Amino acid sequence: CFPVTIRKSMDISDAIRSTYPNVPKNKAIMMADAQIRYSQQYKIETHIGLGISGIESGFNPNAVSYNGTSHGSMQVHYKVWKKELPGLTLKCLHDIDCGIKTGYKILARYRELNKGNMYAAMKSYYGATDTSENVKYANRVFLKAMYFKSKIG
Repeated sequence: CFPVTIRKSMDISDAIRSTYPNVPKNKAIMMADAQIRYSQQYKIETHIGLGISGIESGFNPNAVSYNGTSHGSMQVHYKVWKKELPGLTLKCLHDIDCGIKTGYKILARYRELNKGNMYAAMKSYYGATDTSENVKYANRVFLKAMYFKSKIG
């Protein structure tokens, strides 16, 4: 019998690969481990982070947005966040562990700014202004998150 975290990591890795088959197994495991670790550290449900990584990059740590402003599996807007998070580098955002940690840190900050409202935090994660695009984004993330929750429990 595997310890709970190993079992959960394997379940998440399997869910990532079943949805995004181009993700190599070793990277899916590393992403699953980072998602678990930082969801616990920032007290955000794991499936929310999985939803963001799925929608934003398809779990590609090397992803760069079409306009070149957002990077990594959680698509962090580098120019905005390098001012807010001293020491943040592009290399970090493309590193699986550091990129996921940064995404969770930003999401936790938005949750705090939105008085604990995770849906509002997801809207803010997409962009600073509250537009219909932010609502569409939050809905897409929420649906993807619910999909992962159904896969991993």
